[in-house]
Amino acid sequence: MVIGCSTFSASIGAASGMRPVRRSCNRHVVMKDVQFPEVTVTDAGFRLASGSHEPLDVAWDDVVEIVTFKRDVFAYDVICVGFRLIDTEDLIEVAEDFPGYDHFVKVVGSRFGLAKDWWRNVAFPAFKPNWSTIWAS
Repeated sequence: MVIGCSTFSASIGAASGMRPVRRSCNRHVVMKDVQFPEVTVTDAGFRLASGSHEPLDVAWDDVVEIVTFKRDVFAYDVICVGFRLIDTEDLIEVAEDFPGYDHFVKVVGSRFGLAKDWWRNVAFPAFKPNWSTIWAS
C-alpha cells in the first residue's frame, strides 16, 4: 500500500511489513497525478484510504510514539505527524495536505493530551525539519 506524506514522497505503510520507501518525483507530474490519502477518525483509531489501495487502519492502542516533522518541498513546508506502532520501527505518516487532516489532528491532540503548542514548534523556523517526539508511551 502506498501512503504518501507530501507531494514529493511516498511511504509504504507499516502494515505491509516493509520499511518505508521514499521516491523523488517530478513536481509537475506529481501535482497533477497524486491522490493524497484521506485520513478519517474511527472509534478505535484512524484510517488512511486512497483510491483503489486497500485502506490502512491504525488502532490508538497500537501507537507507542507520535512525532512531528516537516518536509521541505522547495517553496513551502509540509507538516507531518508520524505514528510509530507496537513492534515496528516504521512510521505511519499523515501530512497536512491529506483530506481530513484538520479534524484528525484535533482528535489526536485530545486523545493523547498533546501540548497546545506542538504545531508552532514544528512550523517554526521555516524550511527546517524540526523533528520532535510529542508523545511516547
